[in-house]
Amino acid sequence: MEKPQISVRLAPALLDRLNRYIERTGRSKTEIVITALSGYLGANDGEDLGNRLTRLEKNMAELLTVVKGDRLLPPAPCLLPSLHDNIFT
Repeated sequence: MEKPQISVRLAPALLDRLNRYIERTGRSKTEIVITALSGYLGANDGEDLGNRLTRLEKNMAELLTVVKGDRLLPPAPCLLPSLHDNIFT
């Protein structure tokens, strides 16, 4: 089954960056664009990236509670401030 094809217009500077990246990595334009769009759109399972992050934060909070037997870890710097706030406040 053939995949649909699309066309896009890029600013010259962005196209130059894409071409340099392709030369450096040896990956195809198609592979780079598909990877970038999948990550941006959260297209791994059809779920929006924001919704996936919210679900993962909730799951992490539940896991911490189970692992520590309702005894939460002391506050520590966190890369996801909303996760930190949900757990330690």
